[in-house]
Amino acid sequence: MNEEIKKPEKTKKHFPWRGVGILFSTFAVIVLLYLFYATNYYFARRINNTVPAADVQRLQNDLSSLQQTVQQLSGTVNDQTQMINTLRQAETGYNRDEWRVVEAEFMTRIAGDKLQFENNVPQAIVLLQNADQLIRDINDARLTNVRVAIAKDIAKLQAISPVDVPGLYARLIAMDDQIEKLPLMNKPVPTAPTPEVNTEHLPWWKKGLHQTWDVLRQIVIVRYNKKDELPLVLPEQQNYLYQNIHIEIQQAIWGLLHQEPAIYQASLNQAQKWIKEFFMMDAPATQAALKELSQLQGIDLKPALPDLSDSLQAFKEYITARDGRVS
Repeated sequence: MNEEIKKPEKTKKHFPWRGVGILFSTFAVIVLLYLFYATNYYFARRINNTVPAADVQRLQNDLSSLQQTVQQLSGTVNDQTQMINTLRQAETGYNRDEWRVVEAEFMTRIAGDKLQFENNVPQAIVLLQNADQLIRDINDARLTNVRVAIAKDIAKLQAISPVDVPGLYARLIAMDDQIEKLPLMNKPVPTAPTPEVNTEHLPWWKKGLHQTWDVLRQIVIVRYNKKDELPLVLPEQQNYLYQNIHIEIQQAIWGLLHQEPAIYQASLNQAQKWIKEFFMMDAPATQAALKELSQLQGIDLKPALPDLSDSLQAFKEYITARDGRVS
């Protein structure tokens, strides 16, 4: 378990810094707008040679006065910023560098949450890179271990191959379009033509036997099904079978887009089961469909992701050593 950073218990004072900042910002914007319009007015009148010398001198004096006011405001804002930083340090006990370490550790925790709850590798990498950027310029050799741990975690995440969701979606759509082309078991199967037998020189009873056999062969078709196989699909039920397989493919697409591996896997497995039971296994189209479904089912939508415990532990050890606390 990661211990939270304990801050010195001091009475917090709240200062209206937001209101002060807004006031100075508004005044600065007004001054800059006045400078902009005054300058444009000056140059426009100069071009037309209609500016009296007294007006030009007065405008220049006003501009100089405004520039001095802006410089004074800028210095005041800088002084206020330094005072805010000083008050913040006095209130919390942390200086600027220590606050950057706290912020970097918080970003690392957020990156871990992105991995655990959202499976979002790109955002986790960005957060870790920002955390490293925060502590990069701090002059403290003890942060080396922290940066090494962060670098290792970034390398682990960058080595993970992202799931090609658009590519899988396209493959599933193409698979769905091929379902109607799969041959059912009870559809006529083209057979090789039987060679004709010359019966001119046969006895009358053999001629009659051959003729009877030819008639029966055109009327009766015998197929052998494996044990425990489902009966053949009736013509009026064929559309229901095709629609059920379409539904399974659509559910697999939904599981892909919503990062639901269980629904994705179960839907593809059911589609394969029905194809094996009701369609001709010897047909090339059936074999190709089963092969594609098997490959799609073998893709893990949520591959195992590393945790960020090493980086968080490095932060914990650094903060413990810095504050002189015993964990």
